[in-house]
Amino acid sequence: MTEPHAPLPKPDEIAGALPQDKLLAPLIERSLAEAWWRLRFPEPLESIYQNHIARQKWLQTNIGGGLCLVVFNTGAYLDYIGNPGKIWLAVFLRLVVVTIPCALLFWFSYRVRDHRKRDGITAGAMLLIAVVVNILLIIRGSPPTQIAFSMALMVIIVNIVLPLSVVMASVASVGAVVITALFRANYGPLVQGEPHLPVIFVTITCIITLLANHRLDTALRRLYLVLLREQLRGEEVRRENRDLNTFSYTDTLTGIANRRRLDETMQRAWQKAETTQEPLALLIIDIDHFKRYNDTYGHPAGDACLRRVAEAVAGSIRSGRDLAARMGGEEFAVLLEDCDIDTAHLVAERIHASLAATSLTATAGLFGEPVTVSIGLAVTYPFSGGTIEDFITAADSALYIAKHRGRNQTCTGSSAA
Repeated sequence: MTEPHAPLPKPDEIAGALPQDKLLAPLIERSLAEAWWRLRFPEPLESIYQNHIARQKWLQTNIGGGLCLVVFNTGAYLDYIGNPGKIWLAVFLRLVVVTIPCALLFWFSYRVRDHRKRDGITAGAMLLIAVVVNILLIIRGSPPTQIAFSMALMVIIVNIVLPLSVVMASVASVGAVVITALFRANYGPLVQGEPHLPVIFVTITCIITLLANHRLDTALRRLYLVLLREQLRGEEVRRENRDLNTFSYTDTLTGIANRRRLDETMQRAWQKAETTQEPLALLIIDIDHFKRYNDTYGHPAGDACLRRVAEAVAGSIRSGRDLAARMGGEEFAVLLEDCDIDTAHLVAERIHASLAATSLTATAGLFGEPVTVSIGLAVTYPFSGGTIEDFITAADSALYIAKHRGRNQTCTGSSAA
């Protein structure tokens, strides 16, 4: 049998990178459209296929080869009946010359990375068996019918049982026919009957089994291509869904979280804090005089300002624990889990300091001040009562106070609980 179908590789083995997907997809379609007699895929698809089936082929080689050796050694009984005086020579040929070397070759072939060399090792082992079988048949003085049956059985094993490629199976089959013909030409007189019968019978068996080998190889390869194509398509759909999910939770201008993600994260954090009895802190941030800045310098400058403020906010929080989000317009928010009021004030101070250090200013001396923000801060303990709406209202009220006290500062609202 040719290359068996094994479970498809994981997406990260084949479809992990978009450029590789784009490379494989047209190769798959081209291979599916090619003529039935093509024996290989174009690279790198062929290498991917061979690497995928390597272990499965090795297992099948050991199982099929092991059964072949078992059947081969049961012939020792016929050796004893045919020529008991040379039974020890027959045992030596079967065990020492064939069984032990072939078993070792089958087992260690997995260490050979090149699939052509692996198939060559298996084919070489079968040709060794063909030589020894012919020697044993001569020792026994077997008739042509027994020779034909024995060699035909070996050809069936080579082309159907063992996972050889079509090319290597053809080489092994031709080798078996040639070996049989050479032995019959030189030792044909030692046996009675028609000496050409084994060669003719083995040749016909080779043709039939090679056709079966090729048809099965073609079917398995096409099945692999179809399943691989569907896997790549599925991975592409999953990637697009991940991208859409990312877009739906990300503010496209600033790259930080949007209001939707803030609301959902706050809901989860609130439920968690009710159980863990940890405090939550919320900063609501508003850019001072943003409308005036945007109207004076234009929308591109306004967008740059929003991105810079988002960068300052995101760079001032605890990575992996806190969430920075754009609520809309020039307003941002920071959700701080397991955070008391002192820690929340430190985060707010870092945001002010980060913006003060930037070169982004409301320039031309018209305003003469750098871009600043006002921050409203609230801390709550969800397990003590209150609601998310109360929590947001407290931070929003604190922001309103900061605005009326002159901006560019942080004010703390009353606790939501």
